[in-house]
Amino acid sequence: IHSIMSDRQGNLWLCTYSKGLEKITFSKSQFQILSPGKLAGESIGNDTRALCQDSEGNLWVGTKDGTVYLYNREMKKLGYLTANGAISNTGKKLEGAAYFITQDHNGVMWIATKGEGLIKAKKISNRYILTRYKHSGNDIYSLSDDKVYCVYEDRFHRLWVATYGGGINYIEQCGGDKVRFINHGNNLKNYPQNRCFKVRYITSDYLHHICVATTAGMVVFNDDFKHPEDIHFAYYRNRAGDKTALGNNDVHWIYSNRKYGTYLATFGGGLNKLISADAGRAAFKCYTVKDGLLSDVLLSIQEDKQGYLWISSESGISRFDPKTLQFENYTDNTFPCRAQFNEATSVRLQSGAMAFGTNCGIFYFDPAKARKSTYAPYIYLSDLQINNKPVSPLENNKDSVLTKDVEYLKQLKLKHNKNTISIRFAALDYRDASNIKYAYKLEGFD
Repeated sequence: IHSIMSDRQGNLWLCTYSKGLEKITFSKSQFQILSPGKLAGESIGNDTRALCQDSEGNLWVGTKDGTVYLYNREMKKLGYLTANGAISNTGKKLEGAAYFITQDHNGVMWIATKGEGLIKAKKISNRYILTRYKHSGNDIYSLSDDKVYCVYEDRFHRLWVATYGGGINYIEQCGGDKVRFINHGNNLKNYPQNRCFKVRYITSDYLHHICVATTAGMVVFNDDFKHPEDIHFAYYRNRAGDKTALGNNDVHWIYSNRKYGTYLATFGGGLNKLISADAGRAAFKCYTVKDGLLSDVLLSIQEDKQGYLWISSESGISRFDPKTLQFENYTDNTFPCRAQFNEATSVRLQSGAMAFGTNCGIFYFDPAKARKSTYAPYIYLSDLQINNKPVSPLENNKDSVLTKDVEYLKQLKLKHNKNTISIRFAALDYRDASNIKYAYKLEGFD
């Protein structure tokens, strides 16, 4: 190394004899990734598909290798849930990868697995009594399918179970520990099973409707009913040529509150806000990459304490302001590693922090401390073309309209036959140039 200098952004530039110019960027990520597995990085042992914080503040984490971990409030690992209901660092794991975990009003944990049914985990002392529910071809009141993607408790304390292949179920208590699963195969007669059998997520909106996210659109119905046979199901989907229809039928997540309304995260159709719904038809406002969204493939949504929506996508994470309708995007350039977010895997922790599931582990951060760089880079004008031909200053071209290099030009006068111009420019940001957005205005024209 024969010389060193630092630029305005704090980058360190090193001039070397043998390796040319080297740049060192010092940055502390505001995002963290906690890897549940033995080694950090992308692996099936770190691939986080389920997140839930229970009433004691413990974080339940389900990974695709079939492990359900428990962490305390300080994000210290307590162990994993064994097949006999203990929290331990040794012992046989549960069968089936957990795809969703929730806790009901009685403190019972419910673990949805992909292919191994639904698990009820009731805590007795320091252990959990585990009960597994699976589909049975001999029992029409059994779980409709063993691929369970979501469990949700409504305001009447009904537990709704979303399956990826058997539509929806709700659990009906039959006395003691016996339960029945009410679904399309028995009493839930009007559910549009022929189209909406693959369900990803289920929740309620602020008007007390049950909202069902499926691969074929959204199903909505009133949660206040006496008989399941009487439920009227509204079905909303994409319609070719209709700009007010759902942006894409594959819905990954639904978020709703009274202040801002109901939003849907879709696979390829961006963020969809429900504007109105009447007589079986609904109108949506779609926000896509054209509106500033990072990607149109969205995976989940969480609201922070300030009312911003944090949206995970296949390209990173976006913060959406429902008031200003502005997006602020964060890509893997600002992450500790190149993490890919997982579908329908997120939770807002009791501390206000956000946690999302990724292929590298638990991606978590404090949204109140998340900040974009305020650095305003210098805009360098590097080239001018007139009528698609490069233009150089007078000393190199006697017919040139340039008296000096375009970078130093304050004013340019052109004849009527030279009014097609192109300007090359670049913002000199040596930290995160890929995240720069450009804008220009032609005064007197725009």
